[in-house]
Amino acid sequence: MGAANGLPDAALAQALLSAPQQFDFCQAMELLEALDQAGQGFGYGLEKRVKLVPDEDLVFPASDIRACQEQGGVITMLLSFMGLYGVDAPVPHYLLDQATADDDDAARLRDFLNIFNPRFYALLYRAMQVERPAAGRLPAGFLGCAQAIAGILPGADQEEKNENAEGVSTRSRRYFPVQRVRSVSTLQACLRDAMGGIDVNVADKLPAWEPLGQGIQLGCGGNGLGDDAVLGGRVFIANGPVQVQLGPVSPEQAQTLLPGHPEGNQVQHILGDYLGGQAQASLAIRVAPLDRQPVRLGIEEQCLGRSAWLGEQLQKETIIRVAGKAMQANQIQGVM
Repeated sequence: MGAANGLPDAALAQALLSAPQQFDFCQAMELLEALDQAGQGFGYGLEKRVKLVPDEDLVFPASDIRACQEQGGVITMLLSFMGLYGVDAPVPHYLLDQATADDDDAARLRDFLNIFNPRFYALLYRAMQVERPAAGRLPAGFLGCAQAIAGILPGADQEEKNENAEGVSTRSRRYFPVQRVRSVSTLQACLRDAMGGIDVNVADKLPAWEPLGQGIQLGCGGNGLGDDAVLGGRVFIANGPVQVQLGPVSPEQAQTLLPGHPEGNQVQHILGDYLGGQAQASLAIRVAPLDRQPVRLGIEEQCLGRSAWLGEQLQKETIIRVAGKAMQANQIQGVM
């Protein structure tokens, strides 16, 4: 095991080994990853040196971790929840009775179930990291969050080529055959995972004015004012488009987030996959002001209105807004 945060290996390792009940699940997993000398994480090789197994005891647990022991360079962490055997195992009672018995057959059954238990714990840890970033660090290149939320099957980033009846080549992606439950929190987590450090906020059900279609003439076709007809060319709706806000970022970084640029296209791609055409999304990019120094006119060739201005107005944050239709057409319709 190595060292983390400048603390000795022995102090960190001994704290977990001697009093594992004082750690919650995420804390222990994070510590084990941080102390690994090879720099590997769970699901990336660390499970060869750290065994995650459930506690076979049927007593109600008082903590996430029942015990943690090291023997022959291998750490075994006994967990009190979510195993395929133990007090809250999601298995039929007869299988639970067989697995918790005190004989050789039960030991062999537990060994078999422990093929799957570490995978469940590793996936739970990754899911908790996405929801609680402070609980741990996601591995470099980890795309499980974005792909799982988008419902994309592994390897789907390699698009499949197909030909339709007319011989025109098309591309398609493979998705999980399940009905996805869409929410603001999952879309926000997906974008944060892809943006790599840029602050992301997503809001829905925002009021908006929507343009109406072709006008009608009152007194014709049985239309009634206030019933199925209104005055004007727009109508107010309470559940408007989804708004994605990024930043604050520098002016240079804001440019890369616009449609037509790599990161901007990535945002469009995620929104298109997640929303599935069921709702439009507008983009707001918060641009932080540049660091500027006050100057005096008449020196250093400063030109009022070009390289200098009066007051502090331009020191405020600006927002670049991209409407939903412009997102689809890769065009900017309005800038504030």
